[in-house]
Amino acid sequence: GLWGVSLARVNGQIRRNRVPAPARLVRLLEQERQLMSVRESPELCVLRGWGQAAVHGCWRSRLLLPAAWVDSLGEAELRAVLRHELAHVRRRDVLWSSLGYAVAAVHWFHPLGWLALRRLRAEAELLCDEAALTGRGEAQRREYGRVLIRMMETFATPPPHAVAAFARHKNDIQH
Repeated sequence: GLWGVSLARVNGQIRRNRVPAPARLVRLLEQERQLMSVRESPELCVLRGWGQAAVHGCWRSRLLLPAAWVDSLGEAELRAVLRHELAHVRRRDVLWSSLGYAVAAVHWFHPLGWLALRRLRAEAELLCDEAALTGRGEAQRREYGRVLIRMMETFATPPPHAVAAFARHKNDIQH
């Protein structure tokens, strides 16, 4: 039930707070998608009042980006964020996370189920970081680290569980 409420909440926020994506951002997404060998381009949703980058949707992915980031991040920083989120799309992390929540819901009484789910999500973040950095030079790796530090500085509340987010807990970013 909570999962359904979370999905409805995210979809409502997309409908209410979506703003047009700048052409430069669409161009960057397409370039990074090709570099990362992601078959289908996710639907790009730039949202007012959204807190962090995230992927939403098991079959048809939506890449959710805060409008404030689009205005304040430079091209190299946006590329780093897009690479990370495209890694989530390529790995189908929203689908795997959804299955993890289903298992945890069935075994709601067992703390190891919830612990395993948290580890699954944390490891997915680390794997996406690794994928975003594969084949990148030292300068791009440093830029990626700067983006992570900037995300820690602006980290507020995690997005709903219905999305694969840049990070769910501040400790995950620190790790």
